[in-house]
Amino acid sequence: MHALWKRQYAENQAQPYGWLPSFGWTVRQFILAFSPRSWRNLNLADFSEHFHWMGPGSLPLITFSSIFIALALTTQATIELTKYRAQDMAGPLIAIGLLRELGPLTCSMAWCAQVAVFLSQDTAEFRRAHGEEDFGTGFILPRYLAALAAGLGLSAFGLVIGFTAAAAYAPLIGVSSSADFLETARLAIKDKDVCVYFTKLVLINPTVAFMVGCSCGKATDDATPLSAARTVAALFIAGAIVNYLVSAVVYLF
Repeated sequence: MHALWKRQYAENQAQPYGWLPSFGWTVRQFILAFSPRSWRNLNLADFSEHFHWMGPGSLPLITFSSIFIALALTTQATIELTKYRAQDMAGPLIAIGLLRELGPLTCSMAWCAQVAVFLSQDTAEFRRAHGEEDFGTGFILPRYLAALAAGLGLSAFGLVIGFTAAAAYAPLIGVSSSADFLETARLAIKDKDVCVYFTKLVLINPTVAFMVGCSCGKATDDATPLSAARTVAALFIAGAIVNYLVSAVVYLF
């Protein structure tokens, strides 16, 4: 085992971005995934199976991460604002932070990481068993649609439970009331912020997870721990870059 780890680590160091050459292949397969043939061959049982673990199966992850990220942000924002006797403005800061960046880069990326790791291993297994002929037309579509459907429900659930936890907790550390917290947050939230939040969590991040997961699965046929580690590292790098670019386009230009 030690020798295997050393060999895999050396390969990982030599080719830290070994999945990038497979990106073009993944793009081509995604184009095939939306062809008429793919829709005719769509397996609803396959869609249901993947939706179950991506959606309801991920509720514990989304619940606990949303609650404690909201609590941590509420604590830090309120502590700092108390120094300026502005603790009742914690609501707007938390609302903007969660909607624009923290939600997409924490809870969403954690969920996308498990999706990408699963896809990388599933891609390698599918290619070993079936080759690449039916990958675009049979593999991607049910899994991708399941991810989009799960992302929609989980993003709404995470938003509600995160704000609920923050509103319930805020009065305990200096905010006047939960009602004031929610009202100031509501006034600060713009339609653009809501659109950015749901666009990232429902469309952008699941797509990044799929592109990275399939590319990593194409680039490796092993199932060693380091193959999963490479997938997670690639997902967070790609996810951070894409989320920044979306925010820059929306808020800077």
